[in-house]
Amino acid sequence: MSRKIILIAAAVVIVIGGAVAYFLTRGTQGTSTESAPAPEAAQAPSGPTPEPHILVMDRGAIFQYSKVGQDIGRQVQALSTQAQNDLGGERRALEAEGKQLQEQAASLSPDDRQKRVAAFEAKQQAFEKQVQQRQAQIQQALAQARQAVAQTLQPILKEELQQRGGNIVLDKQAVPMATSAEFDITPDVIKALDAKMTAYRIQQPNAAK
Repeated sequence: MSRKIILIAAAVVIVIGGAVAYFLTRGTQGTSTESAPAPEAAQAPSGPTPEPHILVMDRGAIFQYSKVGQDIGRQVQALSTQAQNDLGGERRALEAEGKQLQEQAASLSPDDRQKRVAAFEAKQQAFEKQVQQRQAQIQQALAQARQAVAQTLQPILKEELQQRGGNIVLDKQAVPMATSAEFDITPDVIKALDAKMTAYRIQQPNAAK
């Protein structure tokens, strides 16, 4: 039984720690790798299929190094810190209760011990639900920000295709080798995005109750 209590207390730490780490990584890495929508496909010509003229772009770099991508990353990191602070007090209280229950387990009757453990597990589950709610709220706010950036990127990509005579854009991560940097439109896309969009205000998610 004491082992079970230890595992319950440890699970509380893992839940909040894992959630905060998720927020942080999504705020930087996740944001940076979000894909912009591909340009709308043109009507297929009635003649022969045109030869492919391929361009590549690093979608991760666009979100990592563009001004708006960095702005979004800072906001998500702030939200993750806020979530950690908001949930930290309850996490510490659960840790203390779990430790106390572990220490008292041997002196409790089987019936009392079972009731105490069941009550503690219910509190833990309620706390996990709060963490999941906060995670979902931040994910939703981040998705809205990505969509706003993607809408700005779409005409930029179309223009790049027209200027360079391309008809296909591939993610650089999917291209094993490119013989020339001229295929890579990433720097130009970042420059154009910075000229059109430097910041985006993330909608503040409601704190989990």
